[in-house]
Amino acid sequence: MPAEAKGIAKFQLFLEDRKVTDAAKLTGFLRNLQALRSSGVAHRKGSTYEKVAMIFDLENRELKEVAAELFTNSLQMLQTLGGHFTLRRIGACP
Repeated sequence: MPAEAKGIAKFQLFLEDRKVTDAAKLTGFLRNLQALRSSGVAHRKGSTYEKVAMIFDLENRELKEVAAELFTNSLQMLQTLGGHFTLRRIGACP
């Protein structure tokens, strides 16, 4: 894994290294979510916000509908990852 990779790009390389087939789709969602958080919450202006607003169709949807979609997509992402990785509980028998 390249030392210069950071954040979501590093996570994508990790997923690809472990043969997660939807790595690009999963990290694409995370990138859009990050862009929404960083450009939308406080600023709601600029080209990044305009792109993200189009991705999530913010102009035509109620915010609670967008939030519900974000929660649903986040849950699906976690379920997908759960299908690729086995989590061990701390203190559990191997």
